[in-house]
Amino acid sequence: MTTEVLDPDALDASVDGVADTRGKRFWQTLDHDLDKALTPERVVFVAVLAFAWFYVRHVGLRHSQFGSFDYDLGLWDQYIWLMAHGESFNTIRGLHNYGFHASFSLYLFVPFYWLGAGPWLINTAMVLSVAVGGIAVFRLAKDVLDDEWLSVALAVAYLANFSLQWQMHETFHPETLAIGPMLFAFNAVRDGKWFRFGVLAVFVVMLKEDLGLAMAMIGFVIAFRRIDGQPSAAHRRAGALTFVLGAGWFLVATKFILPHYAGEAFYQDFYSGLGDGFVGYANTAVTNPTEYWRAFDRADGVGYTRDLHASYGFVSFLSPTHLLIGLPQLLANTLSHVSNSWSPRLHYAAAPVVASTIAMVHGVGVPSSAKLRRILGVVVLVSAVATGTVWGNTQASPVYRNGFWPLVESPHYVDRVAAVESIDDDAAVAASYNMAPHLSRRSEIYTFPNPWLESNWGIYGRDTHDSSVIDVIVVDLTVTNDQARSLLSSIIDNNDEWIITQFGTEIIVAERQR
Repeated sequence: MTTEVLDPDALDASVDGVADTRGKRFWQTLDHDLDKALTPERVVFVAVLAFAWFYVRHVGLRHSQFGSFDYDLGLWDQYIWLMAHGESFNTIRGLHNYGFHASFSLYLFVPFYWLGAGPWLINTAMVLSVAVGGIAVFRLAKDVLDDEWLSVALAVAYLANFSLQWQMHETFHPETLAIGPMLFAFNAVRDGKWFRFGVLAVFVVMLKEDLGLAMAMIGFVIAFRRIDGQPSAAHRRAGALTFVLGAGWFLVATKFILPHYAGEAFYQDFYSGLGDGFVGYANTAVTNPTEYWRAFDRADGVGYTRDLHASYGFVSFLSPTHLLIGLPQLLANTLSHVSNSWSPRLHYAAAPVVASTIAMVHGVGVPSSAKLRRILGVVVLVSAVATGTVWGNTQASPVYRNGFWPLVESPHYVDRVAAVESIDDDAAVAASYNMAPHLSRRSEIYTFPNPWLESNWGIYGRDTHDSSVIDVIVVDLTVTNDQARSLLSSIIDNNDEWIITQFGTEIIVAERQR
């Protein structure tokens, strides 16, 4: 029997070979597992979830810390509460619900309000609508570009849009709630899902009358422009019908519904410098078109448009037809003499942002070269992240800790909560603007100094209310100007009709003795 002598060098080489093989298998397995875990769909889902988590938490914090206002969270909360209880006059806005806006889709919230829901529900619904819009952008980009990871980049760019960040901060508005459904409606057209498109379109236009114009322009784009060829007969018919119904609903709402309940469309005066009604606007456009440029220039319309599209590196301009979707609202915003509408950071920019997003996706798809498309995708992503960081309000933004979000509890928080809890649910209340959203689920809630002194109330001189209806006054002196303080003193000083309770040093509750 022969004994084999092992060579130590050969043994070491064998061991090293086994180790190398195991190492390669480990890294191959890890790469495989990462490929399975980091699918494009999962990355988009995580981005959507992160957006939703951040804004549900921060918007909820803003409201709970008394950082939300009567305009607009309080009035929309009362709007839905009135719907749920068969009532209709919105005492925060000083208008009948349907003299304010034709927002019939909000009836979907009514069953939840029967169960006690309020601002948290509608704020959360708004945030989730915008968040899931990232999924719609991803699907649209996949369809247009046939590149999943490039589609992920565009979806993340949408979620980084600075305008959307500030619209979340502004709290609930119907047009912001419409952003997700509008994007999914456009997707439904490309998928040929006409019933789904119809349901979403009806929901959108019934959220607010001017969204009828946005849907009308989506119909126009459907009928005349498709990136994958000429529109079919079905697209032309559906597009034409959508255009007619969207524009028709806008006219019905503004010419019949709002005037019926309010005497006139309350925002008709926003364009008084351009004429009186549609006929007057058309006459000015023909006889004195420079008035339109003056109005546009006064609002810095060029800067508004620039900032709106800078978020996507101006790639949206490569598909100008799709920008028509937001054109009516963009013009409405920049031709108005109401300065609030001039900012791309407010809810007025909802439809223009949707248009810019859809145009951005199609703009990336303009080059036939995959390499050029990816370069454009990088431009979009870098621009969105940069502007979203510098101009936005997330934790990465320079303004995150500047007071826009109440990151620490206010020293008056406990007193404000106690004051709100001291008021009966059925009392008629006049409250400071920051207290109103916490007291808005009732028939009569006024923003002090209303109804004693008409302030931001309905259409001037109409539907004034008698102050004798008020049972309780709640005033936060930290947000009350000298005129309102003087009025409060004149009402309650040396008047046995009112019993005064003070919570802390700044919160006053006055209860009328009947």
